[in-house]
Order: sequence, then structure tokens, then C-alpha cells
Amino acid sequence: MRAKKNIFVIEDNYALRSSIIQLLEANNFSAVGCADGESAIKVIEQVMPDLIICDIMLPGMDGYEVLEYLQKKFINEDPIPFIYLTAKVDYMDIRKGMNLGADDYITKPFRVQDLLESINTRLTRFDNFTKNKPAVKTDIKNAKDENRLNINQGIIISDKTKTGFIKLDNIAMIAASGDYSNVTLQNGEKILVQKSLKYWETILPEKTFYRTHRSYIVNIDQIEEITPWFKRSYKIKLKGSEEDVFISERYVIRLKKILNN
Repeated sequence: MRAKKNIFVIEDNYALRSSIIQLLEANNFSAVGCADGESAIKVIEQVMPDLIICDIMLPGMDGYEVLEYLQKKFINEDPIPFIYLTAKVDYMDIRKGMNLGADDYITKPFRVQDLLESINTRLTRFDNFTKNKPAVKTDIKNAKDENRLNINQGIIISDKTKTGFIKLDNIAMIAASGDYSNVTLQNGEKILVQKSLKYWETILPEKTFYRTHRSYIVNIDQIEEITPWFKRSYKIKLKGSEEDVFISERYVIRLKKILNN
């Protein structure tokens, strides 16, 4: 039996959202949902689903804005398969969604089989895409490894008001913020710097810092506990921090292997 895929449903109609989630779970998917775009984005940024089903007409941020935000937020990452599920059937509405990067467009009312076929087709295409991506050349990887710092070393970082020297072992967590990143120190101080997570990944020692998903890198030595959250995802609590970091099951499995070594 294949591992369950995580699907996120954004639909403001409670009865329909619940029915879709029940349908997905009955077909060996793990599913959760939200009623509005703003709430959905907060969850998606923490625990990346394998596929998103989204209505267009939502309170506040609509479905177009949700997709546009996610495309910009994760511009350097593999796109999450995205299916619009909506009553809007105008040609221009459909073209707008597709131009933004949607993978499919299913109109209400819909047949259960049509929705399931669309989901399975998109997931299969995405899996094949990721499997067939060119491997990173060994010489490039070795070049990156040569640039990595030792945990006892430090780095000079600047925000808008000051510049200072920070030892790597004093960093508790780094969170993505567009082209910038928020560096949280062990004392809780946060520094906004113009460095992406991609940059931090090339210099931080792999044995100490772990990227939990697309938005966070945590200092493994600062992890206090890892506890289950919702539907195959987990919550990381860092020492002395009130802010929780969320992580999907596939990432937590690799993290636990590192912690046990």
C-alpha cells in the first residue's frame, strides 16, 4: 500500500469541506482544511502538503491570491500541485487560474470520480517530475561542503540598525521571510538579515542545523521535544522559546534518525 499523501482543502462551505475531507480519507489520503485563504497560508507555510484543493470565492483572500502568494513565497522550490474547485465557469476565470500556475480546474457540482482522477493524475505527475530531476553533481556538492562553517565559528550579520558577530552555536532557529531571513538567537533576540535559507544551507554545519521544511532551519541541539500535531505532522519545541516549529512526517523521520545517531 502506498504511503498516504497529505491534501489541504481550502473551502469556506463547512459541509462541502467536511465531505471532501471524508472522501479523501476514505480513499487513503490524509486531509485537513481551512475556511479562508489567510488561515490556510499560515498552515501551508508550516507543514507543506502534497496537493492543495482550493475554492476561488473565499472570504478575504480569494483563491487566485492564495495561489499567487504561494508561487512567490516558494519561487525557488518545486511547486505544490494545485487544483481549483469552484462554481466559476467563465472562460476568463479558468484562464486566469491556469496562467497563475493551477494544475486543474474542477467546477461544482462535480463527480467524485473526476476529483479523485484529477488528484491522482497530478500527484503521479509530480512524483515523476521529482524522480526525474537531474541529480546534483558531486563537484558542486563538494564545493558547497567546503564553504560550510564549523559550529564553533561565527558569522558577521547585519540588520537595518546594527552589525555584529554571531557564533553559530548561539543560533536557535532561522525562518524564511521572502528574500530575507529571521535569525532567532538562544536568548530570544531576532535579527532580520538579507540572506535566504538557500544561503544558510550552504554554510551551516549539517550535523547541527536541520531544515524542517521550506520555511525553517533549526539548531538540533536546541530541540527540547517533538510531539504529534495534526494528520501526520509534528510540532518541534525549542529550548526557551514560546514559538513552535511545525514539521511534516517525512521530514521528522529523517530528523529522528539524525537525533538517534
